[in-house]
Amino acid sequence: MHVIGDFNGWSHDAHPMSVRPDESGIWELFIPQVRKGAVYKYFVRSRYAGYAVEKSDPYAFMCEEPPRTGAVVWDNGYEWNDIEWQRNCARVNALDAPWSIYEVHLGSWRRVIEDGNRSLNYREVAHELADYVVEMDSRMSS
Repeated sequence: MHVIGDFNGWSHDAHPMSVRPDESGIWELFIPQVRKGAVYKYFVRSRYAGYAVEKSDPYAFMCEEPPRTGAVVWDNGYEWNDIEWQRNCARVNALDAPWSIYEVHLGSWRRVIEDGNRSLNYREVAHELADYVVEMDSRMSS
């Protein structure tokens, strides 16, 4: 696993990641010269059959607009205000507690037909999707 981007000339060897020793399966790397707005991807080289691929960061706060597929280094400036949630986290997120998992492909969930059938951006989809999830959850609970 390597991080590639406009900050290293998209080099497949410049910034290797390392696996945490705690058996979590999490790979990590800190690159001090990377700044907000930098475009990056992960480069994965398998030991099997010489397979190699560039992948976008599924947890990125921002990505390039399609058809480009890079993730963008970003700071959304959000200030966490979740002390109450953190207090209850161990109880409600316990392994034996019920879970609701929602998956959605934002690029196809809702479209703006009048504007060339474009996908909604995050700001446009935020409240509409949140309301939809609450509605679906209440239907599943009843």
